[in-house]
Amino acid sequence: MSFEQMVDLVRPHTPPTLVESENFEQIRRVASSLPTRVAAYLGFETKLFSDQAHADFAFNLSNDGLDWIARTDSPWPRVKQFCTLWGESGEPPYSDGNAVWLEFDVSNGLREDLEPSLFFALRDPQSCIRSAPVKSNRSLAWICHTLIPTTWGRLISPELQQNLLRTLAVCPAEVGFLQIGLMLSRDIQALRLCLFKIPPPEVFPFLHNIGWRGNVEKLALVLECYLPFFDALCLHLDIGDSIFPTLGVELFYDGAKDPQDHQPPQETRWKLFFDRLVADGLCLPSKADALLNWPSRMPMRFALIENLIAAVKTPHFLSALPDGMLVTGLGHIKFSLSPTGSTSAKAYFGARYDQGIEI
Repeated sequence: MSFEQMVDLVRPHTPPTLVESENFEQIRRVASSLPTRVAAYLGFETKLFSDQAHADFAFNLSNDGLDWIARTDSPWPRVKQFCTLWGESGEPPYSDGNAVWLEFDVSNGLREDLEPSLFFALRDPQSCIRSAPVKSNRSLAWICHTLIPTTWGRLISPELQQNLLRTLAVCPAEVGFLQIGLMLSRDIQALRLCLFKIPPPEVFPFLHNIGWRGNVEKLALVLECYLPFFDALCLHLDIGDSIFPTLGVELFYDGAKDPQDHQPPQETRWKLFFDRLVADGLCLPSKADALLNWPSRMPMRFALIENLIAAVKTPHFLSALPDGMLVTGLGHIKFSLSPTGSTSAKAYFGARYDQGIEI
């Protein structure tokens, strides 16, 4: 069995408005080379004002997935190198695969054999930023001098490192966690830095302090119009030999005890938000309707032989998914701001499989 099983569970419930058939075949071809339990979550990304249903996809690694990529003949050598370093530096080793995401940009016609983009989370950013190299397996010095260069296959330029360190030095203490993205499939000498839960009053002082030269007026308009529909925001910065003037603004919900409370129709702000986005010409009505109807909980039962296979204690291809619950839901919205003032919006949605849930 392979991760293709998870893709096949999701496919019948996904409207072609969001992911077209050819797109799913691309996803299946990638998934067929991976173990069933390589990931805990399968996510999709769709452009909201495009009538094309070309979706990029991503998955959040499980601990088994991190271990498997590190220890087998992975189709992505640089991802394998990263997983080995990340896994071995864990405390205990290979214990936080869910900090790693792989993202596949198939919607732009990129070849499926290219290495995916890779994102890794720093859940205690202040500790990482302030720690001395001898006190942490994942100090900032180790990330800059070992982890990223080994994965990239080249050293970080002094200018890029200086910009990254300067940005982290003025990172507001309230930022909940950071993600660093390595765009392995793109010919770009830059890192993606994502700052989650940055307080809205800190956004403009922070961007001023790091020398961001993007469109301030457009950013102010996006925050004024759309942040009231959500609980929190994340800034996506591209950092190279300079701070790029582009910017991503991610909006999401936070704080509910039950994640289902963040989903429509329970979370009524989703509908109000999409109504506003459609009225502003940033989202097609068909995409809004499809996304509002996406969340669901579906019990899954498999044949006896598959449940017996699933009971075998192996994380690799011989394992299968046992009976459980397929849970689909909306993740977040991201606005992309260009220096010229143009703005586009994407929605991120996905599915997870909860094993052993009473059905």
